[in-house]
Amino acid sequence: MALSFFDAIGRGDSSGAAALFIDKGWYLGGAPCGVNNPCNDPQVRAARFQAAVSQHTKQTVLGNPVVVGNLVQVRWETRNDTQAAAGVERQIYNGTLQVQGDKLAALLAIPDLSDAQTAKLLAFQQAQAASASPSAAASAAAKPAAVPASTQSGSY
Repeated sequence: MALSFFDAIGRGDSSGAAALFIDKGWYLGGAPCGVNNPCNDPQVRAARFQAAVSQHTKQTVLGNPVVVGNLVQVRWETRNDTQAAAGVERQIYNGTLQVQGDKLAALLAIPDLSDAQTAKLLAFQQAQAASASPSAAASAAAKPAAVPASTQSGSY
């Protein structure tokens, strides 16, 4: 059941993805539901999932998920139109899903910054946000993203 979310998004079924969550379930995985603002409002989650579908998002689980009690740890790649426009083939996430009965209580998706393409996409998104707003530029300069040394060579 836990991995049904990935299937629903891939099928273009944003309503089905949203229906997998308990009413006040948590989602952390991309704007507006990012690290600083995880979403637990059903309408905000539904809008986020619709945005993923409109970007033709396809998610592929990498390796075997690890299940311990009601927690599922999984690694996956995401491909979508936004990434392609940024010159990035795919993004890698490490995540934890928490199951409650037959629903998701939480899905926490953390970008894998040790992956060069993922780090490149994050840097691209931060640059776009900084150029869109002077206050965002000041904020981005004050809190630069942590990029592993292995991805700082410019060899993306």
